[in-house]
Amino acid sequence: VKLTRRDEFVVGGYLLREDQRQGLGALLLGYYRDEADARTGCLRYAGKVGTGFSDDERARLKRRCDAQLADQRPFSAKTPHDRVAIWTQPTLVVEIQYAEWTHDLHVRHASYKGLRVDKRAVEVVTSPV
Repeated sequence: VKLTRRDEFVVGGYLLREDQRQGLGALLLGYYRDEADARTGCLRYAGKVGTGFSDDERARLKRRCDAQLADQRPFSAKTPHDRVAIWTQPTLVVEIQYAEWTHDLHVRHASYKGLRVDKRAVEVVTSPV
């Protein structure tokens, strides 16, 4: 039995698919470490998730993200994807299943489980590790 964890994360942007098909390839995830982070908007980058989506869900999430495009990175520090990312306002919350946190505080083996319309982004306070 493989042990996994599940948490909510804030979507701060997305990457396009790398294959020949158009559309969303991965969501860029973030979290607030504590309530002070949430108040100041200090969204911390937590990695990306590119699996667990049906084709319909990918299209639906891309439409939701495209309706909230932003000019600037919402994360408090640079990400490995800054040159190719499409940024969004950090308002969408998603539930993610993952194996563990890496040493640089990114989720490992992340899989999308669903959109959380019942939770506001500022409520996503996570304490990695």
